[in-house]
Amino acid sequence: MTDTDDTDARRPEVRSLGAADGRAVLWGLASTDLNVNLVQWPAGEGVDAHVNAERDVLLVILAGGGTVTVDDEDIAVTAEQCVLVPSGTTRVVREGEDGIRYMTVDRRRPPLKLGHAGPTG
Repeated sequence: MTDTDDTDARRPEVRSLGAADGRAVLWGLASTDLNVNLVQWPAGEGVDAHVNAERDVLLVILAGGGTVTVDDEDIAVTAEQCVLVPSGTTRVVREGEDGIRYMTVDRRRPPLKLGHAGPTG
């Protein structure tokens, strides 16, 4: 649901979790209540440290793996795992050697903008 038009907001929208390719945010959806983003980082890239002061965020790991750091706690993640990141915490996503593909789900806000962390290592 990409529009806020009442007619469109009541219609389901289906997106593929595997068809998009690239890096950073591959696609995003917004309903009246939720934001959903499909994010992918190849090996050697990731997301800069940032804080979502207002909303909890659910990260659902779909493929690959890496490390999600919440405040100073490193959490190793692989496909078919999820991490609930509390609001007000600092988070960083670092990909593993095969990259990482994940979905973020949170309460609706303006579009997601991720900073590029650059090469690791």
